[in-house]
Amino acid sequence: MKKNGKKWKGSGFVRTSSRLFTTQNSLYYKSLFENGLMQVSADTYSRMIRLSDKNYLGLSEEAKSTCLSFYKAALHEMEPDFDFQLFIKTRKKEQDFPQFEEMFDGMDVYRKEMGQIVREKLREERQIGIERFAVFTTRDREAKRASLRLKKIAERFSVSEFLMDGVERGKVITDILQSRKIELDYDSLLLNECNTKDTLAPAYIEISKDSMRLNDKFVKVFTLLDYPNFLEDTFLYDLCHAQRDIVISLHVRPYETSKILNLFQNQKVLNTAKIIQQEKANYREGISGNYISEIDRNALEALQDLIEGIKKSDQKMFSATLTLLIEGDSLEEIKVAETMIQKIAKRYFTEFSPCYKRQLEGLNTVLPLGVNYLGNEKRFVRDMTTENVTNFAPYFYPMTNSEHGIFYGIHAITRQMILLDRTKELITPSTLVLGSSGSGKSVMVKWNILQNLFHHTLDRMVIVDPEDEYSRLGRLFQAEEVQIFSGSKHHLNILDLVQKSNLDEEDQTIDLVKEKTNLLVQFFSKILKEFNDEEAGIVDRVTRILYKKYQEPTLVEWAGELAKIPGNVSGKLLLKVEPYTIGSMSIFSKRTNIDLNRKFLIFNLKRLDPLLKPVVMKVILDHIWQEVVRNQGVTKTRLFFDELQLNFDTEYNAKWFTDLWSRVRKYGAIPTGITQNVSTLLGFQEGQKMISNTEFTILLRQKNVDLQYLKQMMDLPDCFLPYISDQAIPGTGLMNVGGKLIPFDNTIPTNFDLFKLLET
Repeated sequence: MKKNGKKWKGSGFVRTSSRLFTTQNSLYYKSLFENGLMQVSADTYSRMIRLSDKNYLGLSEEAKSTCLSFYKAALHEMEPDFDFQLFIKTRKKEQDFPQFEEMFDGMDVYRKEMGQIVREKLREERQIGIERFAVFTTRDREAKRASLRLKKIAERFSVSEFLMDGVERGKVITDILQSRKIELDYDSLLLNECNTKDTLAPAYIEISKDSMRLNDKFVKVFTLLDYPNFLEDTFLYDLCHAQRDIVISLHVRPYETSKILNLFQNQKVLNTAKIIQQEKANYREGISGNYISEIDRNALEALQDLIEGIKKSDQKMFSATLTLLIEGDSLEEIKVAETMIQKIAKRYFTEFSPCYKRQLEGLNTVLPLGVNYLGNEKRFVRDMTTENVTNFAPYFYPMTNSEHGIFYGIHAITRQMILLDRTKELITPSTLVLGSSGSGKSVMVKWNILQNLFHHTLDRMVIVDPEDEYSRLGRLFQAEEVQIFSGSKHHLNILDLVQKSNLDEEDQTIDLVKEKTNLLVQFFSKILKEFNDEEAGIVDRVTRILYKKYQEPTLVEWAGELAKIPGNVSGKLLLKVEPYTIGSMSIFSKRTNIDLNRKFLIFNLKRLDPLLKPVVMKVILDHIWQEVVRNQGVTKTRLFFDELQLNFDTEYNAKWFTDLWSRVRKYGAIPTGITQNVSTLLGFQEGQKMISNTEFTILLRQKNVDLQYLKQMMDLPDCFLPYISDQAIPGTGLMNVGGKLIPFDNTIPTNFDLFKLLET
């Protein structure tokens, strides 16, 4: 087709009743830049931001207000030359259950039951993907200045770190306009030096009076015409969970306060005059003066409330348009979806109306371009206060649904799958599992271990097992089970040192010999009935001499060097440590004979004297750290520390362990700590820091006293406490995922072989 004598480039055509023109012209913007800035018109620019979900629905009114406080404040501070668009996109997901493919390795019975459990839990639920975005628009002649202004308004909303680039923004647009997924990069967006619209626009558009066809799919755009006096904040949530593919856009533009007040005051005068005229007419006709039209009376009262709200309640006025787009493979499918959407709307005493003869304008209003193309027609626009706008809260119940994540159960409220990839979705992947005895803690952890063994076959699994919880699971997977007790055939050399060249620049400055001396001092002070400062000094001297003479010393060589130190103190110390250096309890005095590099390794401390467990744990953890450092960048190491409270018997040990926890994490390990003695951790400052700083915490049933401490420390709202109270069902609880609180259900039928494998 030609226009003005020039051949018109394009990806397709638009069909209307009267003319043909390229589909690029159906998108009402000029340019999309690589940094995500969009030039909508000559003097209008917009930026798009991805919004994360927050804990909102289910909270108390006070907590909701706190949650939305920054949102309200940012809306209130918007100037008249800024626009705000809330954009929500929902997609039905195919029941893409976590896959547990048969491997014919003797474990397929467990894989089959895992899949069966997931399917049973989700049998009647369709999975919904919900994405939330905000688009900020400003009017400016210069792109650079507009970009800076838009970034500042994003910072005001506390979301500037989620500003989207051109490719990310283009993907959201193509997801609505195209019938298929398109892999985008910015070069492809500018293919053949064409405008980005050549890539984003569909190949074919057909427009009718109340619907459109985009390639092989159909869409229909609606607006919300009748707004009730009060719209509950669950309205958007119910729409998003209608089990349909829909897109929702709310456009708001602030009025200039002085102008809107003058307008309202003038309208109030007119309304008052109208009521006075009606009263006079009533008097002449002998009708009571109190008989006034209900519509007129309500209009005057509503107007007075608005004026008072603006003056006294720090409210602001906005013009607003809510649009909704329904997608379907046929018009019949859209009709079914429309019926469901209208039922939801009627529950809120409102309804949606198709954008009759304005479908293309409606489509561009729905799209995240940042401009309300229906805003010039009064029938599509409503006036709202700040309070009204924030009732369209974009926050519901937080979800986590990673494409390749581990299955942690289902959301106890929404019944959606909880899939989480700790290494990709969290800043730090460390995890705490806290639950009282009988809460299902061990089953939950073993379920997680089992999935990691099935899915992450290249990762190493290391478990510190003080109470023999994991040996049955270990034997099934042919784990290297290290038995630590007096007389064990397994040996760990307490004097092994980490390879210094493998440490990062910061840790290169660590005095490794000094750290080893401290470990020996802690070891001897715990296992000997008497151990004083003078003996600690001798230990320090002997250890430093030892590492100057030997590259890989053991306690045997250490004892030999001690024997060379003259004096009664060293002589007595030599006799006291003899059982642990060359005697019957010399489990740490020989060269390490364990393959610490095995894919699955369990340290079993069940047969060890309980008094020795804390100090022996330190020796084991020291070796684990050495292996983590050695394997950094080669393979991921997933660490599980059961009976975590054993490391919190003293302030020194608590600090030692939390330092190691941070170290292994720094070198790429993924640590998980498990305990039923939450109060022990809470009794130490380091334990409190550990709980408050851990991004992923799984809380199961708690003792009442622990529950109150956790409530205060983790700022848990009251509405979430029943999920972890002493009445909670084993296998259910509450997850804190990066600040998002997610109640979960991960119960396993007791008649399954899987339950018998995982139970204590």
